[in-house]
Amino acid sequence: MVGGSPGEALFSSRRGGGATTVDLLVQSIEQYWPLVTGHPFCREAGDGSLHPDAFERWMIADYTFNIHYRRFLAGLMTIAPTATGAEVVSLCLPPVNDDTTRIMATARRHGIDLDSGTGPTTISFVSYLQALLSEGYPVALAAFYMCQRIYYEAWSTVRADADYTTPYWPFIEAWSCDSYSKLIASLARLVNSAAPRGPSPGMRIAARRVVRFELSFWTAIYGGETW
Repeated sequence: MVGGSPGEALFSSRRGGGATTVDLLVQSIEQYWPLVTGHPFCREAGDGSLHPDAFERWMIADYTFNIHYRRFLAGLMTIAPTATGAEVVSLCLPPVNDDTTRIMATARRHGIDLDSGTGPTTISFVSYLQALLSEGYPVALAAFYMCQRIYYEAWSTVRADADYTTPYWPFIEAWSCDSYSKLIASLARLVNSAAPRGPSPGMRIAARRVVRFELSFWTAIYGGETW
């Protein structure tokens, strides 16, 4: 299991026995994978014990994140050097739109005001992603790939023991299903083709910062971050 990532075998595209760019990116953040797959926010969402207040914060934060995330994806499509690259990135927009629709429907059922405002970590995370567009396509693409990969790793880990009767299950299902893993595999191939000689220093920095932002995002939701 290279880099300590549970899903590494799904997304590795080795040629001639050598490590791909994605392999090397994953290895560069190997110390964070146990924190990703063992985060209490994900674990408690999986077993259904997540506090209702944390659930409300989750919906508000994810709604805000997704609104800005779509803008990031639009920017990434714009700077993609090939039509194929833009097309692969565009395939990720429907799942993000589905997530937003799912959040809005869930919020209505539970009386959650999605416009009540989110914490500083969410705003910082999406602002960082937007800023990466100015660093070029390979760096921004690496960050995007890592965002998707982290979610798959976390939620596929808790899926086996998840409580299907909770309000959290539809989100766990969406981020751990086969179609989601296939989408991430397509992104992995795109990253490998964008940087065939291995990740640049900027790509490695982006990968590390994204995983740390994601962990901070979950911690803020779990602990109740305020301004």
